[in-house]
Amino acid sequence: MYKAIILFVSSLMAGCTFLTGSMDITTTPDRIMVEMNHATGTARQCFRLNSDQDIRISFIDLSGNTQVQLIDPKDHVIYEGNGTAVHDFTCQSTTSGEYELIVEASGSDGTILLVFLS
Repeated sequence: MYKAIILFVSSLMAGCTFLTGSMDITTTPDRIMVEMNHATGTARQCFRLNSDQDIRISFIDLSGNTQVQLIDPKDHVIYEGNGTAVHDFTCQSTTSGEYELIVEASGSDGTILLVFLS
């Protein structure tokens, strides 16, 4: 039974490296929400998009140093925040396939919301 619990916890933490605080990622077919509470570390989340699909990125009450990247299926960065001067942004998917969101936090609080528009 203990092995099953360890495997379950390990699978929940896959793609995340935390040093302190917490970073919770909630996904639905049309959005990803990253909630941070004194988070320091890195989280990754993969998701699928169609070609030419709009992605709205919103930063809600964000503080601390937070780097955000969106990477397309060909490993090209289609969005990269600069870590300190964050602002809402809309970009477009380059091709259909699996994308990756990477969030690197350093003492970060707040929420990052990605909404996928048709």
